[in-house]
Parts: sequence; C-alpha cells; structure tokens
Amino acid sequence: MKKLILLFISLLALGAFFQACDDTKTYAEMLEEERDGVNDFIKKNNIEVYELAGVEPNPRHTTVNKGAKICKENNITAVLGIGGGSTIDASKAIAALTLADTDNIWDLVEKK
Repeated sequence: MKKLILLFISLLALGAFFQACDDTKTYAEMLEEERDGVNDFIKKNNIEVYELAGVEPNPRHTTVNKGAKICKENNITAVLGIGGGSTIDASKAIAALTLADTDNIWDLVEKK
C-alpha cells in the first residue's frame, strides 16, 4: 500500500486553510478550526504524520538538521511547512537536506 507521509512543522495550521478574519470568531478559534480540519483530513486519508513542533523564529541549523534526520530515518517523501515564514523556510531547508549526502545544513550553505 502506497503511503503518503507528511512532516508537520507546526501545530498551528495556516496556509491552505486560511480564512479571512471577521468579527464573529477570534483568531484562536479560527486556528483551532484550521487545525481540526487538517487533522480530520489526515485521519480520513490514513496519512502517517511526523511532526517537528516548536520551530523557533530564525530557525537554528540544529532544528533543520533534526528535521532532516527524522525524514531520512522514516523515509519521508513530502515535507509540509505550516505556519509563518520561519516555519516555511525551515521546511525548505529540511527538504533540501533530506535529499543531500550530508547530515548538516551548513555543508549545503557552504557548498561542501
């Protein structure tokens, strides 16, 4: 059976499920609905998920290295960064490092 594996970078779901803010719901309520929608989709489609929560602003290289290690160890084929700019930047670096012959993002930055 073909598996689709996603890596969730953040508990807060934005992006594809983003809704325009209005006065009827608070931002926290909207985030909870988005998170619930993502979780429902995952459950309905039997998607195996590995999460790297807590990506800090201006992510450290150790966070990227940790995410790539999870991907390599679990043969993850897709990385989905959900959240703000730092989360999305980290997910791009994790995806690149996952396909590289090194375990340290600095090797790619320094072109080793």
